[in-house]
Amino acid sequence: MKSMKNLQNFSEDDDRIPYKTILSTASRWKFEWKFIDDPILLTNISYHLLYIDFLISTYNTYRLYGVIESLISKDIIIKVNDIIESVLHHLLVKYESKENIPYIELIGKAYKEHKIISKELWHQIHELRKLRNLRHIQSVDKSELDVYKIENANDSLSILDEFREEIEEYTKKS
Repeated sequence: MKSMKNLQNFSEDDDRIPYKTILSTASRWKFEWKFIDDPILLTNISYHLLYIDFLISTYNTYRLYGVIESLISKDIIIKVNDIIESVLHHLLVKYESKENIPYIELIGKAYKEHKIISKELWHQIHELRKLRNLRHIQSVDKSELDVYKIENANDSLSILDEFREEIEEYTKKS
């Protein structure tokens, strides 16, 4: 007996509410991040931002709590880190002799060597990275319910906004 439901494959004319009535579009996110000069990366970032927007909308629409609230927070934190890591990689790979640079090194180099981000943001991203690293459920020594909080997700969104602003300023100068 199957324990998990499948996603339904609805036709275009079903009676569900289209996401575009409650969410931003990928185009909006592309516009806000237009300083990213790699079109594929920009597209993928916009998709991740759209997914984050969906998670926020879902959380704000339904009375969610407990483990669902915690896992939505976790997904937001992971996606924010994915975006930051991809942008830092894109900006720093041209200075490096290797293609595969660990996230922790990207964060350090972005501040210490290239002054792409501020010292304050460097600390914030580093702490956010530590929280993201708890994503592997087999390596956490406590319940995810106790690890991921809405406050953490909101902090990660604030960090992403600050990161976007600092990166936009950096790309204007370079």
